[in-house]
Amino acid sequence: MTFGYPDTGRAHHLDVARAVLMLLGIPYHAAMPYRLGQPWINGPVPGAPGFATLAEAIHMMRMPAFFVVAGWFAALLLARNSAATWWRGRLVRLGVPLLASLVTLVPLLNLACEWPQRPWPAALASFAHEYATSPGYWVRHLWFLIVLLQLSSLCVLACLARPHLRTATLPDRLDAALARRPGLWLAAAALVIAACEAGTIEAFYALGLAGAVWQQALRLDDLLAALPFFTLGLLLARAPRAMAAFERPGIAMAAVALGAAALHLALLNRVHPALGRALAAIAAVTVTRVLLAACRRWFDRPSRTVDALVAASFPIYLVHLGVVVALVSLCDAAGVGAWAAFPLVCLGTLALSWAFARLTLRVPLLALLYAGRPFSRSAAPPAPRT
Repeated sequence: MTFGYPDTGRAHHLDVARAVLMLLGIPYHAAMPYRLGQPWINGPVPGAPGFATLAEAIHMMRMPAFFVVAGWFAALLLARNSAATWWRGRLVRLGVPLLASLVTLVPLLNLACEWPQRPWPAALASFAHEYATSPGYWVRHLWFLIVLLQLSSLCVLACLARPHLRTATLPDRLDAALARRPGLWLAAAALVIAACEAGTIEAFYALGLAGAVWQQALRLDDLLAALPFFTLGLLLARAPRAMAAFERPGIAMAAVALGAAALHLALLNRVHPALGRALAAIAAVTVTRVLLAACRRWFDRPSRTVDALVAASFPIYLVHLGVVVALVSLCDAAGVGAWAAFPLVCLGTLALSWAFARLTLRVPLLALLYAGRPFSRSAAPPAPRT
């Protein structure tokens, strides 16, 4: 049995899915300040009905699906490289942009959060105080890089303890059996993930660990939330027939995903948090399947435009939140209402973040710092035309 997609040589559609999920951070964070009666990082602005539901609909599936895809790629690359080689690559790809953003982009983001709320002397004093006392203040939206590094470390430790895990695959008969009944094993996987999400995170909070200073930096609750989805991606990469069935489109599959998502949104904040997390996990698994099936159907082919978008998605994500904060403040100062401001913030953030990404990818030093691309003496070959 082989990893990946031997018939195509590259999982173009999973590259696209990963990029789309990162770019969805723009409408998600643009919707956050306009939720009625809920605070946001740069102070209150007039909200409107619907934005809380919109933000939750995106949040419900965006990061779970992202970690499924990340787990799939982790298994694929571990099978092709030694654990040490892969780990060094992760440190460059994830660790360098994390450190660079922590000392450049996040301070600018935090200043953009402070200045609309108070005069500059008080804003600078609050800025210094928060940096001295709150690790979460300087992590902000980069928590997912910390979690990815933790998940990568767990993979490497597992491979060092059991070297055969690096290339282990599911037996052919088991893979074929899973492929014949994708709905059954998907339901079982969703229930297992739901139980993990409801149990481990609630236990973590019940122990009073959520408010610890070290937790703000290490984000162990986010690690617990991501681990089941990352594991699902690891297993799917080791079962190519089951993965193909997972990505097979169908009306029933879409209906189940729509129903699960609607149920979660309808019961949001009306049930116990543990049950809410379980429902969100079930919805996330089913919607992830729909997303990957759609990407496999329409984007499983080389394209210059798609390749450019995929390459730009990482630096776009790193910079976008600061742009969102600044544009929200400008729209609020200009008296623009929520529903008019939201598309302006989304389009403006995409345009400015795209410009930052294009500049980043053209300058080798910036490409290293904000895209995790090491210096290379030879340019990469252009993507094939469609």
